[in-house]
Amino acid sequence: MKSLQLFGAMDLRQVEMDTPVPGDDEVLLRTEYCGLCGSDRPRLLFGEVPFFPNTLGHEFSARVAAVGKNVKSVVPGDLVAVVPLIVCHHCKNCRTGHYGQCENKQFIGLRVENKGGFSEYNVLPECNVIKVPDGVSGWEAAMIEPISVALHAMFRSGMKPGSDIAVIGAGTIGKLIIQSARAMGAREIFVFDNVQSQLDDVAGNLADHCYNTSDEAFFDSYLKDTQGYGCPYVMEAVGIQPTVSLALKAASTNGNVVLVGYLDKPLAFSPAEVRLILENELNLLGVWQSYDLDFPGDAFRLGLYYLSRGVYDTKSMTDRIIKPDEIMAACGDWKIPGKVRGKIFVDFR
Repeated sequence: MKSLQLFGAMDLRQVEMDTPVPGDDEVLLRTEYCGLCGSDRPRLLFGEVPFFPNTLGHEFSARVAAVGKNVKSVVPGDLVAVVPLIVCHHCKNCRTGHYGQCENKQFIGLRVENKGGFSEYNVLPECNVIKVPDGVSGWEAAMIEPISVALHAMFRSGMKPGSDIAVIGAGTIGKLIIQSARAMGAREIFVFDNVQSQLDDVAGNLADHCYNTSDEAFFDSYLKDTQGYGCPYVMEAVGIQPTVSLALKAASTNGNVVLVGYLDKPLAFSPAEVRLILENELNLLGVWQSYDLDFPGDAFRLGLYYLSRGVYDTKSMTDRIIKPDEIMAACGDWKIPGKVRGKIFVDFR
């Protein structure tokens, strides 16, 4: 089989390997589509991976090629969405449904040798594949992992139907949160970003109010639109100090502030922000991936259902679909501000 492996920064090579054979409880998969995640950017551009060679790709769909004798949920030929986290199912965190915090977890497409969406074939446990509903394409199914993150964040927020919600950041995850919130019964959705084109993408049908944080009076406008109270649910989907600070300010008394954006730099609360958290009795909630009871959790299953119902506008969130030999050229476009608008998908069929 063919496998694209990363040997260093911007050094992706095709390697020939033996096709793996599934065990009794495993499934042999042939990759269909794989999405390039924002987290893949430093891995491809700068070689930031735990070891070389590394098989990337954790947002992917596949076609079942063969199954082990104990596998019941899928058969050869089925289109499946891949769950990239491999867990032990035995540690205390797994037993209590906190699979994302498994003490022995392995993540496909980064920390498992020779497994990932950049490989022609993969062997995975049966519980790591979910049959895709009729009407959902392989390209759409490759988006289930980021969709599940957005839905898990919504579950963590505890949002009640009919409530207002603020979303900070209108990138891919932000857009998926906005659409999830709408599907789950949000009343009015308030969106913040400093890129006007991102706001233009969601204005109207998806978001009720949009604010460009580059505008001097953006927060005054927000307070006016919320009668001075802010929102009871605030989703932070960027992961930098200014947006976390904004999330605290945007929350109403006793509001739930959900940190979804991954922070890779130090974060510090000022004395005024700590006072705001204390006086307004804010609830800070963290999101790590998307796993929950009944592995992999309801976020994956609901996400596939929503995809089958047309809840997500996957077309508008897709920048392009490319072939494997175009990956590095597409990654180079990441270096050009505004050049990539949406997800890049690789067609491995």
